[in-house]
Amino acid sequence: MLLETNQKLDDMIVELLSTKAALTAHLLRDQLLVVGKEFTIQAIYKTLGRLERSGVIVKNRMKYSLRLSWVVDLADLADNASSNYLRVAKKTLPKTGRRVIWHFQNLLSLNNFWSQILLSLVENSTDRTLFSWMPHPWFHLVYSEQEEQYIRSLGLTNTKLYLVNGGKTFLDRWTERFWQTNNIEYSFANSVFLKTHPNTYINVIDNYVLTVKLDENITKEIEGLYSAVQSMDDVEFSELFRVFGAGVRASLWLENNPTKAATYRKRFKSFFG
Repeated sequence: MLLETNQKLDDMIVELLSTKAALTAHLLRDQLLVVGKEFTIQAIYKTLGRLERSGVIVKNRMKYSLRLSWVVDLADLADNASSNYLRVAKKTLPKTGRRVIWHFQNLLSLNNFWSQILLSLVENSTDRTLFSWMPHPWFHLVYSEQEEQYIRSLGLTNTKLYLVNGGKTFLDRWTERFWQTNNIEYSFANSVFLKTHPNTYINVIDNYVLTVKLDENITKEIEGLYSAVQSMDDVEFSELFRVFGAGVRASLWLENNPTKAATYRKRFKSFFG
């Protein structure tokens, strides 16, 4: 609970009660409908009962609120986890002029580690401005829940993301729904990155340059998939599983290179004006 990317009703209720206390079951159901989540009142009462027995919420007459001691414990856990993980993450970041390279044989492991490194860089950043180039946002297509979680994390850290997308296909445009937040500015316009980095994904924050390189085969597979799909009706899930479930040769490079980072930043800034 609360740590899963695929939110359950328990998580949704806790999230709603974190923003407003003393809600009845019927008000909770109405709030869930506002965000497109429909549950029966019986399911909501059942979940509320389970949360109450677990010590997460308290009931006062017909209204429910988060249990204050549980909130304090959770905050303490979050503070400890944040400080410990940031301390470990900072030790793994390369020093000036150095780089670290990781290799991956499947895209799921790559995507999870990629997000982890970016959030570590963001948390240790003083500027909180992230620049990104991507030929295609395939991770939103196949790992959408993880990506929504990642984007929420960027928002919580007040990080501004400037993103250049290299494709203009239906699937590229479909990804816009994930980027409709105040902290993300994105573009599908032609950029210099398309010619120089067709199979490379670039992220720049402070003096760090994080580069993801995909092998030629998976790059062609992704290009073919994005070119073929004209609507969601064209998406064949068996094909998605085949393309993104196959073995790959991919690498992630993390460099602490102030000169290179400044060069990339200049390109991004001139692009976005």
